Formats: sequence, C-alpha cells, structure tokens
Amino acid sequence: MILFFDKNLEIANFNIEDIIEKDVSYSRELTRQVLSEIELSDEEIELYFLTTGRPVVSLGEISILIDKPKEECETIAEKFVQKGLYKKVIGGTP
Repeated sequence: MILFFDKNLEIANFNIEDIIEKDVSYSRELTRQVLSEIELSDEEIELYFLTTGRPVVSLGEISILIDKPKEECETIAEKFVQKGLYKKVIGGTP
C-alpha cells in the first residue's frame, strides 16, 4: 500500500500495489529435495504431496492413501508433527 499525505499529514490518496512477483512457482523436485533433507522417506514424501492442501486428514485417510495399517500411519503422522509439517487437531479424530 502506498499512502500520500497532504500538508496536514492526513491521507490524501492511496494506491494498493503488489510488490511481490506473482509468477513465483516452487518446483515439486525442489520440495522433494527439501523433504528428503529433513529425513523423510520417499513414501513419506509422497504422502506429504497427497495430503497437502487438505484442511484435515485423519489416520484412516492416511491409511487408505498409502495402504498401511493405522498404527504405522500414526508413527508417520507423529513424525510429520515433530517436523512441523502437520498439526495435531486437539479433540478431533486422530
């Protein structure tokens, strides 16, 4: 936002302009590399991509997505929480 003040220091006019380039894109390969560097396996990285953009994901959904038992999915989900990739919903379905 760009503000223009008059001699009484009152806002005379303003403009709203984007100062961040709109054509910023992140490579899936770059994201994969970063996730690999924080010690995620290829399977965990694929799970991350499958769940990105969803508002909430349950252990049951994770189990279906990667075809693993819920106990194993809980371990992966905890790892994601520890790495800051997931947040635990308090009082929600695990």
